[in-house]
Amino acid sequence: MVDYETAVKNLQNLVGTYTETGCKNEAETRFHYIDVLLTDCLGWQRPDIPVEKYLSGERSDYELGNPTAVILEAKRDAVHFEIPVRKQGELLVPIRQLMGLSDEAKDAIEQVQGYCARRGVRYAAICNGPQLIVFVANRIDGKPPLDGRALVIDGFKQLKNEFSLVFNLISPLGATSNKLLAYLDANGIAGIPDKISTRLANHPSFRYQSASRSSLRMVAELLLEDIARTEELEERFYRECYCESGPLAQDALVSKNLLRARYAALFHPSEEAPAVVPVKSKGKAVTSEILAESLSRRPIILLGDVGVGKTSFIKNLMLVEAQEEFKRSIYIYLDLGVNAFLDSGLEDYVRSEVEKQLYEKYKIDIGSDEFIQVAYKEDIKRFGRGIWGKLAETNPDLFQEKLLAHISEKILNNEDHLRISIKQIQKNTNKQVIIIFDNVDQRELDVQQKAFIVSQGVAQHWGAIVFLSVRPNTFHQSKRTGALSAYPNKVFYIMPPRPELVLEKRLVFALNIAEGRLPMESISSVSLNLESIAIFLKALLYSLKKNPSVAEFLSNITGGNVRSMIDFVTKFTGSPNVDSDKIIELYGDGGSYVIPVHEFSKAALLGDYANYDPNSSLAMNIFDVRFPDAREHFLCALILSFLNYDGVHRNLEGFVTAIRIKQEMQSHGFGVEQTESALRRMTNKKLIETTQRVTFEETSGTEYAEDLADAFRVTTVGAYHLVRWCTTFAYLDAMVFDTPIFDSNANQRCGTNIESFDIRDRYYRTTAFRDYLTQTWDASGITTPYFNWKTLSLSGVGTFDSVASAISGNRGSRQQRRPSGSGTR
Repeated sequence: MVDYETAVKNLQNLVGTYTETGCKNEAETRFHYIDVLLTDCLGWQRPDIPVEKYLSGERSDYELGNPTAVILEAKRDAVHFEIPVRKQGELLVPIRQLMGLSDEAKDAIEQVQGYCARRGVRYAAICNGPQLIVFVANRIDGKPPLDGRALVIDGFKQLKNEFSLVFNLISPLGATSNKLLAYLDANGIAGIPDKISTRLANHPSFRYQSASRSSLRMVAELLLEDIARTEELEERFYRECYCESGPLAQDALVSKNLLRARYAALFHPSEEAPAVVPVKSKGKAVTSEILAESLSRRPIILLGDVGVGKTSFIKNLMLVEAQEEFKRSIYIYLDLGVNAFLDSGLEDYVRSEVEKQLYEKYKIDIGSDEFIQVAYKEDIKRFGRGIWGKLAETNPDLFQEKLLAHISEKILNNEDHLRISIKQIQKNTNKQVIIIFDNVDQRELDVQQKAFIVSQGVAQHWGAIVFLSVRPNTFHQSKRTGALSAYPNKVFYIMPPRPELVLEKRLVFALNIAEGRLPMESISSVSLNLESIAIFLKALLYSLKKNPSVAEFLSNITGGNVRSMIDFVTKFTGSPNVDSDKIIELYGDGGSYVIPVHEFSKAALLGDYANYDPNSSLAMNIFDVRFPDAREHFLCALILSFLNYDGVHRNLEGFVTAIRIKQEMQSHGFGVEQTESALRRMTNKKLIETTQRVTFEETSGTEYAEDLADAFRVTTVGAYHLVRWCTTFAYLDAMVFDTPIFDSNANQRCGTNIESFDIRDRYYRTTAFRDYLTQTWDASGITTPYFNWKTLSLSGVGTFDSVASAISGNRGSRQQRRPSGSGTR
């Protein structure tokens, strides 16, 4: 980078040299003047200035930045631009006025503006040596670019006088921070139509459950979620329901190589890092590998994304796999996700909980006089040999008082007392002490960092084996901020089990309880209608086995998050958007009813709401826009397709650099801001993931506050949105309410009878929405080998045909059509 003082000196030299020699043609102007102006005076780096860049049959002179921030078109100095008369110091000129006064300016402006529009670049510049014109060529505020104003520098004298402004606006930092945009008064984003949801009377609004559905969900929550936490069934639950981590989901819609490489890119190749290895959950549970790591006196890190089963792995280790080993050990389980400790602090919580569990589980009271006498035996002996020892015979009462004060002081040092106590326990019992810190990642970052520090202290000073379960992002941040200074030699990661296998085992376990084959004392006195839930669970199990689409949906849309999948199935049971009474009736009559996948889809899309709400839905609206550009309806789909497309742009782990993504989208005419916004939104909804495994919402609370990650790759959630979901009737039926529709006629058709849940009205507006998207795609001019909306939309035709068939079958059997807005679906 060039500092401002050096840039001013370089400009003086450049202008002096040019004035003396001049340039006869465009090549000389570029070589002798523009190249030097860009690099030595404005600070652009030569590797970031592609020249003669060819794209779609046209060649630009200069493209500044990576990704491109400015396209500059060079002209020889003989091509003079007529500049309108301006007030003293006035630098801004209406672009239309420039074009009307000078044909040369008009041709150059239209040429470079076209380049920018077709390449997704915001700023354009024209330079013939003495004259410089800069303007916004690709606007995002709905205003035609040529209706704006341009910064015009007319001559070397004005350039030298106004160079501080030019440097501030057109240097790399100025261009990428959009200072020029504010200077030209092109701020604000206007021109995006209101979403149809804004016309709904009460949006978002809940759909209230019937009494039967409410009861069904209550029992489902008990059987599918709460049972696992009951002490009387916990061991049997993990013995019968635990699924080994690691097998690849057979229904995953992304490459198996990407699933295998789930944690491969956790650390940058250039940074010092521990080995990242898969944990073994079969065979000898506490493997020699893990035990060897414990000898390093560092915490044993169990790494895994949210919901992959870190807690289940630990519980299964304790209760099933390593049950005998844990019986021969003294283990303390600290659940930092459930227990409150923020008022007293983490250290106090660890101390009190260790003391509590030692007493309740092993009847070891580290505060008793008997224990203290043994634990501090050597300290007591040393005290007797000290200056107060003479009092033992002459004044035994005073001696005991001094001894008590001495020992009390040591006990009040909680960390030392616990260290001494744990070592004494291990010596007395000849048992290994195991401390497990679980669910650390459910706390705020500062508590997570503190947990790392505390766990390191416990492992290093207590002589205990310490397990610490964390998310990849937590480990990343703790390592980089220094909280995990002495990081372990190895990090053991936990791969998610196959979701459909987990669900099948959970359903069978719940069914055994519902039908009384697995009696449970804690609910024996509670009056529950278990017959209906038993039939519903059987229907779920039957559908999971008979309908591959259901297993595929659950495997992909939950992204390996088992917790999320169980939560979804629980909410599906008794959802106000699912006719559970009909499912129970049909399966109860024949025992062979298969729940169609669109029922699951509808529950995922709508949750407990009447219409799609982006804040609560599992789904993301990939057709939503942030800028007044109808082509942006397809930006998310284009990015997902590009990430899912097997090519040289992806590395071995499936990641594509953010720069490469932005460049690719620029080639389709999308600006950097549009692409960055789409990347942030899709990351927050888990459609794509970064190398740091972090969402922007996790770190900032807003999608615009944080810098983008270095690289992204598609997840199974994103692949399902793209390949299976986005063209279906259920998905488009939900998203029509949440998508700005730029065409007024299509907006009117899609907004017909919006309060109505009648299937005929829904079919009409959803078909209109699909047709609008197709028309927008036809007009977009986007051509790429990895995405074509018209081809993709054919995959959803069958779902529309099914609805049309249902409407046709119902027509005539219905005596009176329900008035708009009066029914339920």
